[in-house]
Amino acid sequence: MFSLAKIATIAALAFATFAAAVPVQERALEARDDSITDILTGLISQVTDLSGLFGTLTTSNATADVIGPIVTEITDAVESAISAIGAPGIAVGSGNPLTLLTTLLSTILTPAGAILSIPGIDSGSATSALGPLGGVLSTLLTLVLGIVGGPLLGLLEEVLALLLGGPLISVIQLLNLTALFGIFGIL
Repeated sequence: MFSLAKIATIAALAFATFAAAVPVQERALEARDDSITDILTGLISQVTDLSGLFGTLTTSNATADVIGPIVTEITDAVESAISAIGAPGIAVGSGNPLTLLTTLLSTILTPAGAILSIPGIDSGSATSALGPLGGVLSTLLTLVLGIVGGPLLGLLEEVLALLLGGPLISVIQLLNLTALFGIFGIL
């Protein structure tokens, strides 16, 4: 049978274990060195070269087999940014996240949309290969606008749509990136 001393010792060890774990949790909640603007700036740098590969495609190589790996690399980079931005303690930073989001979308979607203007391309196959961009970019936009916007989320979405302008909205429609339709009010 357990004595009161043994129970107290076990309880003290258990409480000490829990108390030792608290600083680890607090460190996770401390402010991070990276901010949303830093992460978006790095992401733009990372995807610029990747999306530039879309411009090198021709009728003979603009296939799903070539487009797919480029899209995968871009979506991996965006997903990594989503994880970093979604971490506790992230700050907005000193830049303008809306401008950076606009630059990011233009950097990725303008060259992606240009693929469909290549003469003789299988547009259905290309559109299908580019499809994952819509989901990951929608997730990133929703996350950043939710953090930055709070109660002004609807207004920020309208401002972002205005910053993007008609040509990029047309690319979103052309690529049939349905995940972005709701954010920009495309019917």
